[in-house]
Amino acid sequence: MKDFDIHMFQQRLATVQGRAPSAQLQASSATESNVKATDASFSRLMQAEANRGSRIAVEKGDTLISMTKRFMRAQQLNPSDADLYKFSMEVARHNRLSNPNLIRAGQVLDFSSLSGSTLSSTQPRASESLPPPSGLPPQGLKLVVVGDSIAVGIGGALLKQSGVKPEFSEGRKFLKQVSDQYVVDATGGHSSPQILKKLSANPLVKHADVAILSVGTNDWVNSSVNAYYTPERITSNLQKIRAEVNAKEHVWVLPYDEQAKALVLKVAQEHGDKTLDLGSFQKADRYHPRNYADIAKSLTQSLNTASSLERSAAMSVSQESPASTPIQWVSTQSALMSRPQPLLK
Repeated sequence: MKDFDIHMFQQRLATVQGRAPSAQLQASSATESNVKATDASFSRLMQAEANRGSRIAVEKGDTLISMTKRFMRAQQLNPSDADLYKFSMEVARHNRLSNPNLIRAGQVLDFSSLSGSTLSSTQPRASESLPPPSGLPPQGLKLVVVGDSIAVGIGGALLKQSGVKPEFSEGRKFLKQVSDQYVVDATGGHSSPQILKKLSANPLVKHADVAILSVGTNDWVNSSVNAYYTPERITSNLQKIRAEVNAKEHVWVLPYDEQAKALVLKVAQEHGDKTLDLGSFQKADRYHPRNYADIAKSLTQSLNTASSLERSAAMSVSQESPASTPIQWVSTQSALMSRPQPLLK
């Protein structure tokens, strides 16, 4: 390397490391306009320096998402919940974490995969811009959707309705996605023990304002070939799922199958939970609805109606007449029903 190239490189190195360049180095920089800078070497140096700052040790109480959020904030970025989840999963893949929910204090994670191209790639292109939201739940309400293939469909429809593109797996086998208001963790074919296992490993689905639970159909289908699935065990698992989610409000999706429906309804009634009866919607097959968008619209309308009624009741209720009657949630899907009928009870 020529002498002026060496001086130039040393000057840039001093700048990166936070030291003031020497007088000799500053003088030598005058030749920079007459030579080609060693850009490739400098780029490698900058990348090495950046990577060193991207290696972060896990502290007690950290989660992958909280660490990713801190790293992003340090870059003066404020990602949405959906993007934050994507970035966390990218870090998990880059660090070959088999379980992103299990990180240990003292473990060092490399966040260098969150490059500028990764960050910018999450923004939709002009030709791919999503439509404006056509239906949103009450402001600030956190909802989770968990369960089987029906939950996959409902969760996807709710995300799309709120202006978020659902990120289904190939063949729509499962949907695991986080947005500003929704958390969806659903897998087709899963029965209650599999759903319970997934929920226990996912802190994002817990303590929401509203939990929409679709489970029971696959349990009853499996009961004819697997002795594990007795009515007592299915009921016990439904109770455990409810306790694991531990939301303020629980909405149970009642299956088309009458025997599965009876088991789910029994648990819902025991706790005074609301229910969404699939029998109010047209079937695609024996177990699945034809149009999940209709269900999503009814859910959102019901949530907004209930929220409005609750606010009105809070303003008008007196000490002599405490509110004791549960709110009646109704369907607005005139295309499927000739007149409004109770949907969420």
